Amino acid sequence: RPPIFVWDNSGGEEVAAVCAEHGIKRLHRNGENVSFAEANNLLAAEFKGDVLLINDDCMVAPGCIDAMLAARREGVDLVGAKLLYLDSRIQHYGIGFSWEMHPFHIGRFEPHDSEWGSANRVVPAATAALLLVNRKYWDLVGGFDTDYFFGYEDIALCLQARALGAVCGVVKDAIATHLESQSAGRSDHDERNWRVFQRKWIDSGDINAALGVWRVWLTNTLQQVRGPDHEM
Repeated sequence: RPPIFVWDNSGGEEVAAVCAEHGIKRLHRNGENVSFAEANNLLAAEFKGDVLLINDDCMVAPGCIDAMLAARREGVDLVGAKLLYLDSRIQHYGIGFSWEMHPFHIGRFEPHDSEWGSANRVVPAATAALLLVNRKYWDLVGGFDTDYFFGYEDIALCLQARALGAVCGVVKDAIATHLESQSAGRSDHDERNWRVFQRKWIDSGDINAALGVWRVWLTNTLQQVRGPDHEM
């Protein structure tokens, strides 16, 4: 198997014990839990290939990563997965935007085999809970925007890449169970992050160019999702 490396962002001792048990090399240990954006940017700088982001509360099904890699080889630049709740309902199959430009998880609470979840889709954005990013676009946008702290940085990354011509899609055969927001303090900064996102993307008007046709077609009701580029 390929070697596994860890950039320890925990500030605790548990990660060291797991690494030692499984022969994983720890590249660095932060003295404190720095932001999701900063930690991933630091680690990605150590390598040259595409960036695969997997949250520690994601349990990937067999074949999930292979399906994501296949989509990358076919030209999808940001490849997201179908994330399920423990009861197999959809938690995430792409990120859309309401008319008020609030992001939401497309397909949330729908059956895993719903019409929307049964095809590969081009979407405005996907969550970094499980996301494969073309290195070209990771470098072009400079990785995650560190103005965000545990929230919205993945949406901003996808929008920045889309504005530069990237294709963002979700893949029906890339399936994982996502426990969702289990990390300590995960939602503590939501209000602040929304204000940053609103200032940078909505108030500036930059979101319109990044979303393209989705700005016109997407609403926050799943049955009304009918964007012309919604199917890969």
